[in-house]
Amino acid sequence: MCGAIDEFIDVEYGEGVLEKAFAAETATEEIEAEGHAYICWLSKEGVVFEFQYGENGPEKGGEVTLGQFKLAVQTYLQFLRDPERKSIEVPFPE
Repeated sequence: MCGAIDEFIDVEYGEGVLEKAFAAETATEEIEAEGHAYICWLSKEGVVFEFQYGENGPEKGGEVTLGQFKLAVQTYLQFLRDPERKSIEVPFPE
């Protein structure tokens, strides 16, 4: 997940991904969010990542809950907005 979120390089793109994550809470189908090397499939059941440049082509893996993903993206955006880029400690939900 961290590698995929790191692909959401700037605040504007990251905010778009976060909007998709909130939309996934009520969506009836998976919502796709793309980074440079990853595609994330968002649904209320969870988030699955697909690395596009695997040794044998695209590789899926790294499933997390939608809540964990939203928290991670929100925290990363908070970090990007901080001009001092101070570390942020966040309790991670199960």
